Amino acid sequence: MALKKELDFHRATDNFAMINRLVVGTVLVYLQSEDPIAAERFYQNVSDTMGGSLGGTEEAGIVEDLLLAYNDGDEEKAREVLNRPYVRYMDNCFAKIAKGLNIPGGMGGGGKSVAGIQTVEELAAGVTSKAQIDDDLDDGLL
Repeated sequence: MALKKELDFHRATDNFAMINRLVVGTVLVYLQSEDPIAAERFYQNVSDTMGGSLGGTEEAGIVEDLLLAYNDGDEEKAREVLNRPYVRYMDNCFAKIAKGLNIPGGMGGGGKSVAGIQTVEELAAGVTSKAQIDDDLDDGLL
């Protein structure tokens, strides 16, 4: 609920930079909750209500590429999107969600064992549980 209120506030003040940032963050929250349909509906709804002002922006490209990769189970493409500087340097809560996001059909959390990159097991041990995320969301994100 808090994200929706913040989004509405920024709509009223025409703060498009913050609206776009919140759109990316909210899509990440929906994907973390394993609900890509709600993520797509949310993105489409915001795009429609803003008269397509998201189209052509960096944020629109990130969301569209991420949703496509997520729905296709293309973890490599999803990781490429999630490792873009824009996503990595978002608010801490969104950056954490992006880092631990599980891509269905992918190897889960990166799956690479190159030095300095976590293995699937290491990521699984450090990823916040869905219940904890739900608790955090109840405490003010949505």
